[in-house]
Amino acid sequence: MKMRMIPFYINILLLLLVTASCKENEAFFYQNDPAIYFAYEPGERNGQFDSIPYTFFIGPDNVVDDTVYVKVCLSGLIVDYDRPINLVQTNVNDEDAAIPGVHFIGFDDPSVIDSVCIPKGKAVGYIPVILLRDISLKTQEKRLKLAVEQNEHFRPGIDKFRKFTVIVTDDVIKPKLWDTVWHLYFGRTFGREKMKFIIQATGFTEFDERPTDFQLGYHLSTVFQQKLAEYNEAHPGNPLAEADGTLVGFY
Repeated sequence: MKMRMIPFYINILLLLLVTASCKENEAFFYQNDPAIYFAYEPGERNGQFDSIPYTFFIGPDNVVDDTVYVKVCLSGLIVDYDRPINLVQTNVNDEDAAIPGVHFIGFDDPSVIDSVCIPKGKAVGYIPVILLRDISLKTQEKRLKLAVEQNEHFRPGIDKFRKFTVIVTDDVIKPKLWDTVWHLYFGRTFGREKMKFIIQATGFTEFDERPTDFQLGYHLSTVFQQKLAEYNEAHPGNPLAEADGTLVGFY
């Protein structure tokens, strides 16, 4: 009985040695070849997708700039010092390309350059993209397409998550959660005048986030429908409508 058990223990010992060797090799690989990729979190509440749409439309008229944050992730070991990321714009020559200094602050600008990094002791970074409210955004939508290029600290990471886009305008943008969340409270139809009226009537602007309390959604819905009824009553024969004549309503 004991003799038959010896090969079993030898196999277990060999398996442990191989596993330890693999982990050592894995750590060595990460330590010498760390990589960066853009976070993609479709399963998380308010998680990051492959783009961020932003509009100045929902903010006060005196706001001239705002910041969105792009989450990047580390594949490799954490270290005790900041490591810069080589973040570049890939659509410079496109007609709808965002222009540094006009539509956003370039990543080599002194105000942001130190923030384009993986901070010490961290496995993720939040890169600030400072957007500028240029007059052209009233009628245009601009895109800032981003990619990570290799530097002395990082190589580009997972192929599928090497690109990211920030979309900026000063016109209405349909919230990414409209068809899955907000239509329950405001109806499936969407348009510029409807969105503008919802914001004016409710004062609510956080449409890219899921409400943590469903009662909030129902409250906003009630306010919207009440204010819309009041508006239409005050404008007989001229109810609130989109530019194409489609009436604004809860449907």
